[in-house]
Amino acid sequence: MEGVKHPAYRINCLESNHIIFRHPQEQLPDAVATHVGQIASTTPEMPELDPKIVTKAIYDLDMLGMGCNEIDVSSYLNIHLFPQGATTRFPTGRLLSVAGTHMARHLLPNLPAAAAPWAVTQPRPDLLYGHPKTPTFTSAQLITLQGLHRQIPAYVQASPGLWFPFFAVEFKATAGTGGNLWVAANQCAGASAACVQAVNQLNTRLGDVGCNGDVPDLCYSLAIDNSLAQLYVSWGAKDKGNLVVYMQRVGSFLLSSPKHFTSLHRWVAAILEWGEGGRLRNIQLALDYIQEQQQKVVSGAAKSRSGPEREGNPERKRRRLK
Repeated sequence: MEGVKHPAYRINCLESNHIIFRHPQEQLPDAVATHVGQIASTTPEMPELDPKIVTKAIYDLDMLGMGCNEIDVSSYLNIHLFPQGATTRFPTGRLLSVAGTHMARHLLPNLPAAAAPWAVTQPRPDLLYGHPKTPTFTSAQLITLQGLHRQIPAYVQASPGLWFPFFAVEFKATAGTGGNLWVAANQCAGASAACVQAVNQLNTRLGDVGCNGDVPDLCYSLAIDNSLAQLYVSWGAKDKGNLVVYMQRVGSFLLSSPKHFTSLHRWVAAILEWGEGGRLRNIQLALDYIQEQQQKVVSGAAKSRSGPEREGNPERKRRRLK
């Protein structure tokens, strides 16, 4: 296989490994539709862009149309859409972005060769958002993180220093370099599957300790060039015990339109705010719950071991009665 550029990549590599593209007009599952609706309703609350900033962004975009490569597109987007990874809007330091770094292979749902002859290409998003270890997680939560998977201690660490990713971006250039949003979406699919798999492992541990609820295994991705942007939502579902990751486009934006550019800017800000806010709180609560349940098991085991000893030791009985 040629990889993400191959015409049959979605069928031979993605679908055979349980990563499914859905038609944009299909009805989203209720929980996913509700979440996308909540993000959409948040966008009007995002900071208003100065019209002069929008005008400058459109001007620079038209300059890219004269001829550009992916490096030029990356520089443009880091100035106008993802300034400094958007961390300036999130002073808590609980949001982290990395660029051009491979995601961990163990997060990819590659099935045995007998079931899926071709593997999913290892994702290397142009931009990936997640969380740093500190100050995001407490010492107790970090210990729990290390134990989410028995064989792989840092299972939910997608890239060096970045945990629980939730937003992947792939850049392309269409002005003379053959950039292709179809290929970018294929790359987003692998990255999104890794994001979903990280949360799925957390939910697996929640189930192991008796929790009936779970953390929504949702994530977003953006395929974008110097003309268009396509926004996707991805989620996981179980089918006969296997994790299946679905991906569906929920927005398209013509970057040369001031209205569309402003709308995309607000969507990105709303997704990052969700990742830094409600999503992260759910993950932290889940880690606390796992830690509490594990501590109960340890305490119960200690009591069962010490109980008979206390009963057979008169001296200890006398001290306890005083």
